[in-house]
Amino acid sequence: MPNSDLASSLLFKSENRLALEGAIMELSNWVEQRGSAKIAANVRGTLEGIDKNEELIKMKLAVMMAPERLQSADCVEKVGSPDCPRTDS
Repeated sequence: MPNSDLASSLLFKSENRLALEGAIMELSNWVEQRGSAKIAANVRGTLEGIDKNEELIKMKLAVMMAPERLQSADCVEKVGSPDCPRTDS
């Protein structure tokens, strides 16, 4: 799978994870309001761990996408070179 396809897939999954996190947080608030503060705290602790993992995933995505962006930026400066042939001819 090319990096761009993998990156798109991971970004989509990240958005889904954020939506689920919001829903789970709402449920933990509801549970806490009904007297189960310990359970709500456990849920929030787990969500914090997921957030830390998400940050690592975002950093890896940036690294995966960087070569494509750098290559495009380099070609803008070197149009016509053997590595970046002109496409408008």
